[in-house]
Amino acid sequence: MARRQPKEYEDLPASLENAIEGMSVVDRGMIEGDDGEIKQRTMLMFASETVSSWHHDPTETRKRIKAGWPRLTDSQLAQAMRSINGRIRTALKQAAPHQQRNGWTSWRPLRETLYGSND
Repeated sequence: MARRQPKEYEDLPASLENAIEGMSVVDRGMIEGDDGEIKQRTMLMFASETVSSWHHDPTETRKRIKAGWPRLTDSQLAQAMRSINGRIRTALKQAAPHQQRNGWTSWRPLRETLYGSND
């Protein structure tokens, strides 16, 4: 059996690793895409940015990384995207589940619980 050669591995710049580690990940719920598919809306913001946040889309996120770190190689960019996707998965697993707000359909008058039944 032939041994697989490991892919060339290049370290990410420390500034990019720190930015990914400190990245804010916010779950914005689900939306229906243009193709009718239900998609997760996730908003990202690098720790050093206070104004600029964006909804995660692989193309948009890749563009923002390239703008901030223009000297990244393709393998470093792919590694950064894997790290970001891992951060998103971790944050979404830890997020509280969305609550359905359908309590209005089953409401009961408050008087019934305070003063007993009005039978």
